[in-house]
Order: sequence, then C-alpha cells, then structure tokens
Amino acid sequence: MGTSDQKPDTSANRSIESLVQECDDLRAQLAEAQQHNRDKTDFIVNMGHDIRTPLHGILGMTNLVLESSLTDEQRSYLEMVSSSAERLSDVVAQSLVFTRIEAGTLTLKDETVALAETLDYELYVLRLTAQKKNLTLIFTVSREIPRQVNTDIARLLQVIGHLVNNAIKFTTKGSIEVLVRVVTRQADGALVLKCTVTDTGIGIAQEKLAGIRDKFHHNHTSFARKYWGGGMGLTVAARIVQLAGGEIDVESTDGLGATFWFTWPCRSAVPETINHQPPPDDEVESA
Repeated sequence: MGTSDQKPDTSANRSIESLVQECDDLRAQLAEAQQHNRDKTDFIVNMGHDIRTPLHGILGMTNLVLESSLTDEQRSYLEMVSSSAERLSDVVAQSLVFTRIEAGTLTLKDETVALAETLDYELYVLRLTAQKKNLTLIFTVSREIPRQVNTDIARLLQVIGHLVNNAIKFTTKGSIEVLVRVVTRQADGALVLKCTVTDTGIGIAQEKLAGIRDKFHHNHTSFARKYWGGGMGLTVAARIVQLAGGEIDVESTDGLGATFWFTWPCRSAVPETINHQPPPDDEVESA
C-alpha cells in the first residue's frame, strides 16, 4: 500500500506568523505611546517649574511694594495683582500634581505628625480668608484620634484646603465647619479618618448631585468646573483621596449648603497609647 506525503499547513503557519508580527507591532506602539506620555509629563513639569519661578518673583516684589506708602487706588491695583498671581501659582501647582497622578509618579509619604496641632496651624490662613467674608470657620478634631499619626500630611492638608476654599467661595453668610474623626481603627494602629467640610452656602440642586457623584467616582475632570466651580483644585483633591485609598462624596440641599466628606487611611504612630473607648462627644474644638 502506498503512502501519501503530508504537506505542512502553510496557511496556519502564516496565520501564526501574522499574529506574532501584530503582537510585536502592538508592543512597539505601546512602548512608543508610553515614552510619548513620559515626555509630555516631563515637559509639563519642567514648564510648570519655569512658570513658578517668575511668579514667585512677582509675588515677592508685589508684597514688598504693598508694604510701602501707596494711595488707596495703587494699593487696590497691587492687591489685585497679588491675588491673581497667587491664584495662577495655585493652578500651576495643581496642574503639576494632576500630571504626576496621571503619570503614576506621585507617591504618598509616610511621616509622623501631630495631627490636631498641624491642622489647626495650617487652617489659620483659611480662617483669615473666611473672616474677610464675615464667615466663621470652626475646626473640630475628635479626641479619639491619636496625637501623632503617620500619614502624608501635606496631601491631607491639600485636600482639606481645597474643600474649605470651595466652601468659602460659595458661602455668603454663616459658617464653615471642619470635622475630623475616626471611623475605623485596628489593633495594629491602622486608622481611617473621616474629614467633613460643611457650609451654609448656596448648596447644590438635587438634579446635579447624581452627576457630581458619578464623576467623583469615575475620575472625570469637567464636573467640578461645571457643577461646583472648583475646577482643577477639586478634581485634584478627589484624585489624591483615591490615591490614598479613601473615598470622597458630597451631600447637599439646594439653598441650604453642602457637605463634602472624604475618608483618609493612616496609622497611629504609637498604637499602644490609643484610648479605645472615648466618650462620643469628647472633642477638641478650635474656632
């Protein structure tokens, strides 16, 4: 009986070779896109630093001139220059942070801080801002929180600062209250803080709240400017909270103010000193 030679399946081989080539092409395109993204990030960061340097010079010299003898009109103009430069400097700073978050290069620090004292000190400037609008800024921290915690205090202050500034912006009378308390604690010292910023301002219409929450949770960047007015600052605040492993949300009634809150994981610097059953209303308040 004769045997027939089996011919190799050349079509299958060509298909495999084609798939391998497509995978190689996709990997090359991905590497090129990643390098392009890194180059874009580096460019934005470098440009941001180049902008901040002359801005600091403008701010410094403007403040020096403001300390000299000026007419009321001159002082008014220079205060506008100073205020505008400060806002621009803040926009640049937030853009740099947002760029680093998007590029995955922003990491949170782990440093030991006296939380209540640090927050109270940093909120002093915000109190002055509130007082200019005849608003009262109340800061309350629960005694349940250990005196010293390990966290990235600069980023925590950044988030609180954005929320308080938004509250001041949209409040014409009444007060803003900042409350910091513990919502979760572990025996090993791990904590989850909840920071709440409540104002008596204009509030947010109910039909807009769902859109805000959706965009909080899906990292869109346009919602703050459209619905709340916070622009880049509020967007960056939400992304920092998410980077820290926390959650952020808002509650409001149109015309009756708003409450923004977020959770922030951290750790007690000295776990064994924690009081596990503090009185529920035992809090430290600073007005």
